[in-house]
Amino acid sequence: MHIYLIADTASMQLTERLLVYLKPFFTPAVQFHIRPYEGDSQSYWAWDELFAVGQQEKTKSLLPAGEHYFIFLVHGANEYNWFGAVNPDASTIAFLQTSNWGELNHKDDLYPVAYHLIALITSMKFFGNHIKDDIYHEVSRGCMYDFSEVKEEVSFKMKAANICNSCLSKIAQFSKDRVEAMDFIQRVFLVLRSIRDNISSLDLQQFFGKPEYSLTVDEDANLILHIDHQQVVLPISNGKEKALFFMLLKYESGLSYRDFEKETIMIEFLKIYHKYFVVNGSLNELYKQAQRQLEDGTYRKHLEPLVSRMRKRLKACLSAYPEILQSINIQSRGGALVIPIQRNYLQNKLVRRGLAS
Repeated sequence: MHIYLIADTASMQLTERLLVYLKPFFTPAVQFHIRPYEGDSQSYWAWDELFAVGQQEKTKSLLPAGEHYFIFLVHGANEYNWFGAVNPDASTIAFLQTSNWGELNHKDDLYPVAYHLIALITSMKFFGNHIKDDIYHEVSRGCMYDFSEVKEEVSFKMKAANICNSCLSKIAQFSKDRVEAMDFIQRVFLVLRSIRDNISSLDLQQFFGKPEYSLTVDEDANLILHIDHQQVVLPISNGKEKALFFMLLKYESGLSYRDFEKETIMIEFLKIYHKYFVVNGSLNELYKQAQRQLEDGTYRKHLEPLVSRMRKRLKACLSAYPEILQSINIQSRGGALVIPIQRNYLQNKLVRRGLAS
């Protein structure tokens, strides 16, 4: 199944972001392709003009048999003021408007556009020649196929992240391959829920206020987060994970993986690891092992899983405190790994035992 997104100049950047966002949900079952619209931009379009763009792209592509759908992503307004539509006379052709989504009061146009793009693709795939039938609900029920004339109804169905039983029954009726259809619809639901989560995130600080917090590295190398009057021991394993975390706490501007390959940084990292977490084994043995990994190109591959595990554990541990998580978790900035906590929120008691602050 191939989706061709034809984007005018004003829509190209958003279209590229759509591809990045949607591709992980559908690979490898669905392949997305971007095609630049090379015609003149218009502020107002008739539907016949919009559908003609997709038809022209389809005609000149000379594609082999298979599922190929063409959707024109356009910035200008259209004669019936719809968000998007499938050509009732050629159900592999559609258009989607990329402007004026700010009226829904969402922070990012990506999510409402992605939602309606997925709705169009699902309609094209399953309803095909039945697209002229009345497939939309005049009364909103929180289904992807609510007609949704007003923005409150659009927000309602996006937050519902659902396809109603009636519509699922129609999709099952029109599907040609039951297993393939079930796989596709499952992917659609994953996208809908992702969109819902991104547009409906709840900031509890609006209601409870901003919690006070600080981070302490105690004498036993524990990482203790103080949130108001509570204490949370951060779930970072003793060993190289914690040694790497300590290094990033020390270097406020961060360290890149390439920095960790430098002699001075590598030795400092190994000294921390050896001093606090190694019972048997010499520093010299650790150094030789690291040198061998540098020579065979695997040194970085041993560090990357440490960062990945720490990020996942911290995210799970601090999910109720998104702002604190943002300051405590390892971020990627300009190629460097950074822990952005303000250092006046950090108390490092290991300094007394030889770990530099």
